[in-house]
Parts: sequence; structure tokens; C-alpha cells
Amino acid sequence: MERNLSVELRPQKLDEFFGNEELIASIKEGLKQGRVDSMYIMVGPPGTGKTSLARAIIKHVNGPLDYYDITEPDTSDLDANELRVMISRANISPQWGKYKGFIVDEAQKLRTDVQSLLLKATEEPCPSTIWFICSSEPGKLNPALMRRGSLCVMKGLDRKQTKALVEKVYKHVAGVKPGGDLGAFLEALSLNEITSPGLILRATEKFITGVEPGLAAQVSETSTVDSFAIAKATAAGNWEEVQKLIKDAPLSAAKDIRGRVAGFFRSILVKEKAGSKRAERCVWAIEQMAELANQNQFEDGLIWSATVAALYKISVGQKEYIAKKG
Repeated sequence: MERNLSVELRPQKLDEFFGNEELIASIKEGLKQGRVDSMYIMVGPPGTGKTSLARAIIKHVNGPLDYYDITEPDTSDLDANELRVMISRANISPQWGKYKGFIVDEAQKLRTDVQSLLLKATEEPCPSTIWFICSSEPGKLNPALMRRGSLCVMKGLDRKQTKALVEKVYKHVAGVKPGGDLGAFLEALSLNEITSPGLILRATEKFITGVEPGLAAQVSETSTVDSFAIAKATAAGNWEEVQKLIKDAPLSAAKDIRGRVAGFFRSILVKEKAGSKRAERCVWAIEQMAELANQNQFEDGLIWSATVAALYKISVGQKEYIAKKG
């Protein structure tokens, strides 16, 4: 079953949010009284729904429409000139509805000068434009920018809420029953400190398809790369597939990939008989990835190079083993 539950169950309206009840209630009350701020600062861990909340606010203040005037720039390469263009566009009436929205995600990645430029967006705010500054690392944001907007702190779910969200997934996916030990899966989420709704949904996607609880709970928002697919391709000795999967992966994905590959081989190892050749290959592969654990003091580029080298070594080794085994 191929389903993207983190997209299917993404909240579209304020009433659809799971968790952060007090914050949502406060926002709804403010909007009900006509308080629409020119800038909202959304902060919280990855997967807590910062950009989803921004979109929901725009939809709420505009009412039901076929289209909404929302701009979401790519923060990774947003420069000062592009931001100036956006700010000039902010003074133009919305193409649809009463309000337009500009959602700047992962704003902590913006250069200092670009962050400072965002302050100009609220010096003489356009009454029909709302800015949303979203960040998972608010400590890296311009302090003046933090003071300028209405602060919305998004928090993760507690264990009771996590269980309720997982159960909601099962109701959403009609006819699907837990593919394994649900209690073990919930415990794995807790041990891996997975509390953000977005991450919980991604982990549940894997669990309901039969992935063992511990491995299913290894999810991350650090990258869009499918590190689970990389782990499977590595175990199959398919270096060509590994190369394709890591081609556009960012340097920050190294730690996630390293953990996922080691975890995948561990899941194979627990099913193997002690002393078997396959068990030996799994132990060897885990050791290759474990060696990288002591390299965290190096910069991202070196960690990434070491990760790619280890993936190559393991994939080629697994391919040779598969060929010999026949």
C-alpha cells in the first residue's frame, strides 16, 4: 500500500489540528475578534505543523475560496533582491480573497542581512498581507524580528495524544490493522523522542506496511531523501540505486542515513541465526556505519563523504556476498 498519510492527514483548517489546543483556541479567538496580525512567528520542532497553521490562518480569514493567494519561497537560496521583490508585491492587493500570505519556512537559514530586511515588511504593513516566519531554531532568528510578530509556539504531543493520533490513522485507512505490536511501536516512538504530528504520521506509514516498530520510528525531517530506501538498496548490494537516491541529498542528511542503514541491518540481524554468514555480513555492515559515530566533530562535508564511502563499501560487499551465495 503506497500512501502518503502525512499529506492526506495534514490539517487544512484550524479545527483539524491535533494537539496545541490552547494555541489554536487563542488564534481562533483573536481572529473572531478581528485581530489579524501583519506577521506571525511560528516556532517549534520539525513536523509540528508550523506551515500548515500558516496556511490554515490564511484560509480562515479569507473564508471558503477555490484559490488562495499564498507565496512560499525556497528559503535555501532566498537572497536580498528576491526578498525585496516579495516585499514590493506585498503592497499589491490579493489576487483572490481579502488577504494574501507570505510563508517563509525554516527562516533561520536566511542570511543575517536577509533576516533584517524582513523587518521592513512590517514597518509599514499592508493591511491585506500577512507574513508567516516559521523556524525550528528560533535562537538563530533576528531578535528584533522575533519581537515584531505575534509569537506562536508549536509543541509536540504527549504519549496519550500520540496514541490517539496513531489510532486516528487506523480509522482513516479503512480495513488496516496493526502490522505488528502497536504497544512496541508506541514505545519506540517515545524512545526516539518522536512527538511531532508530522513525524508520527510518517512513522505510522511505515509501521502499518509491516516495518518493525524500532525501524519505523526512525524518522527525520532533516531531509527529503528517502533514507529507508537507501538502507534497503544498501542491504541488497544495489550501489546504482543508492547513488540515485543520494544524488540530491543535502549534507545534513548524513546522520539520518547512517542511523537508518545501521538500523535496517540490525532488523535483519535479529532474525538471523547466530554465526550464520548473513549475520556476519550484517554485523560487518553495522560496524562500518558505527565507525562514523565518532566523526561528529568534523564538518558536514567530511561526514557526508565518509557516509557515501561507507555506503559504497557496504553495497559492493553485499553485492559480492549475494553473488557468491547464488
